[in-house]
Amino acid sequence: MYDEIKMSGNIPYDPSAEWIDYVGPGFESREDMQKELMRLLEVVGLDRDIYRIGLLRRISPEERPNLVQSVLDVRPRLKEILAERQLSDLVEPYDFDKYNDNAPVGVNILFGTPSRTEFKRMDFLSHPYIQKSLRESGLYEKMIKMGRETLDLMIELFTGLPPGHEFFDRYSFVSADEMPEVKNILKRTDGVRVDDMRKEDQLRLLDVAMQLTPARHRLRVIDDDFRELVLQARPKFRENMPDDLAGYIDFFEADGYASAAPILDNLLFGRFAYGRANSEERVGEVLFEIAHEGGLYEGLVSLGLESQVGVGGSRMSQTLRQKIALVRALIKNPDLLVVDEGLSALDRETRESIINYLTGESDHTSLVWVDDDDHAGEKFDTLLYMSNGKLVKRKSVADDSETTTEETEDEAAAALAAGDIDQEVRLLRTIPLFAGLDPSVVKLLAFTSPRLTFKHGEVLVKQGDPGDAAFIVISGRGEIWLTTDEHQTLKLRDVHAKEVIGEIALLVDAPRSATIRAVEDMTVLKLDKTEFLGLVRQDQAVSNQLIRVLAQRLDQTTKQLTNRNNDKN
Repeated sequence: MYDEIKMSGNIPYDPSAEWIDYVGPGFESREDMQKELMRLLEVVGLDRDIYRIGLLRRISPEERPNLVQSVLDVRPRLKEILAERQLSDLVEPYDFDKYNDNAPVGVNILFGTPSRTEFKRMDFLSHPYIQKSLRESGLYEKMIKMGRETLDLMIELFTGLPPGHEFFDRYSFVSADEMPEVKNILKRTDGVRVDDMRKEDQLRLLDVAMQLTPARHRLRVIDDDFRELVLQARPKFRENMPDDLAGYIDFFEADGYASAAPILDNLLFGRFAYGRANSEERVGEVLFEIAHEGGLYEGLVSLGLESQVGVGGSRMSQTLRQKIALVRALIKNPDLLVVDEGLSALDRETRESIINYLTGESDHTSLVWVDDDDHAGEKFDTLLYMSNGKLVKRKSVADDSETTTEETEDEAAAALAAGDIDQEVRLLRTIPLFAGLDPSVVKLLAFTSPRLTFKHGEVLVKQGDPGDAAFIVISGRGEIWLTTDEHQTLKLRDVHAKEVIGEIALLVDAPRSATIRAVEDMTVLKLDKTEFLGLVRQDQAVSNQLIRVLAQRLDQTTKQLTNRNNDKN
């Protein structure tokens, strides 16, 4: 083999050899490095994320016998604790004599799941035995009808949504690209007897029906008569199944492991109850607790670390990508670590926890931390403040000294007044609504928002006018006035720099609820509603933060009006 490699001019290295250098970073063995990796995952708050990824993996007893045995050992313990804590109703267990409303129709019919990709979906449904069994059990025509009713509803609900909209992945049985063909199927099968339908149309409708989960989809196409037919057909499916098909299906057994199902399903031996609030989180906490008892936790984390996450981590959130990048750097035991806004997607509490670790326990590593958050510098020996590409202040914690460059505030104010986008970004990141967003998103927001100036006395928004934008105050001062139904004019409050005003218009199509007037010359960024909705689609954190700000603003306004009424009385 190696002679052939040399003759062909290739490098004679074994691709299956150990390629990880654990000695370089100072570890004595691969096991030592693995222990440190587990510790670092916990430090950055990544351990549970990797653990959850492992829970959703599929494994076989042949490849990982020890992990499979751990799952089987934990299963009765999980059931026992859920019963003790009165949480059993959060999981609907698999029972051969009962229909599981939290599992798809296909899983209920087979009481198992296909273990080979070639027997999933259309190929599985077209198998002669499956076709024959569905017809003899009286399920075939009912499932065709169920599938057609479901597709008809999908067309009604999702027509008009743009391609790639998240609702297609989360709620629909079809993609945006398939919508035209689905409409054609519905036209071809309208009023047509099942046996007169095209074979491919029958398979497509059966496929949709196989995916229906009553508790999740709540479409009312599955009734008690259908459930009873499934339970009657279930033993016949298994008893008479030909060998060429039986070998490709993992049947559920109370003391067995179904390799075609995720590890989580095997642990539960059932499905989460969709109708119970926070069932996944509450059961997940119990499972996380007992997973540490028998070594299952470490096995799941190791399995999660082996999972494919797409090119450049495309299947992961930005938060996970940033945590992984930090762990990748820390596991090398670097002498110098530079973090340049590398954890911007994390919440402040998590960032502070990581900073505490890096500045406290990690004595051998010198740390350079770049951040727009002033609080991040509290744990560091030396602080350097930059503005407009210049060093403007140096602060040493050791000798409590501080050096400041003159004209800093004037230069910053001048740059902001001149429309410097970097200054606008810094300003936006001090506003609660945008503080937790990725810097690139904030910069895009500043770039796409028109910069407007209002002179003293001019009205930014007028009560009753249509609302199509919010305003981010850069400088100046304004006042918010409300005209009541009794035609009284009330001043609600002053408006200052670093505030967002008129933000209700971003969420609802309603007239302006108050008038905002400039009492000093004001400079603002206009955040257009259309641009904002596009931003929300990019980053869900924007809408979550906006809801918090609106709730706080509503509470503040309510208290002001209440105090005014009390003063009058």
